[in-house]
Amino acid sequence: MTGFLIGQLDYIFFLYGLSFLLLAVMVHNLGHQTSDVMPWRWLAGFGLLHGANEWLDLLALSLGDDPPFVLIRLALMAASFLCLLEFGRAATVRWGKWSPERWFVLPLLALALLGGLAGCPD
Repeated sequence: MTGFLIGQLDYIFFLYGLSFLLLAVMVHNLGHQTSDVMPWRWLAGFGLLHGANEWLDLLALSLGDDPPFVLIRLALMAASFLCLLEFGRAATVRWGKWSPERWFVLPLLALALLGGLAGCPD
């Protein structure tokens, strides 16, 4: 079973990336069609960046990988999750609930990048 899934990784990465890109398009259109106050652009940004990252993973699987390309994918992944984090933070602010300020993302980003760099090959 594992060998079968490894042989199908190109299809899996393609469909996974496509699903996130479709999420981005759907949420972007939802933001224009409703009078809802949700910060949909941040969720659309997450879908766009995360889908692009999955397709870069597909490219790395097909053409090979090197350390600069790993760093590019790591940065794109971090940016996608920052969009998702900002979506949640901004939504709680718009609901009138307590949420930390935007600056709190900087220490989280620094820790995530340090952890990612520590895991990268030399």
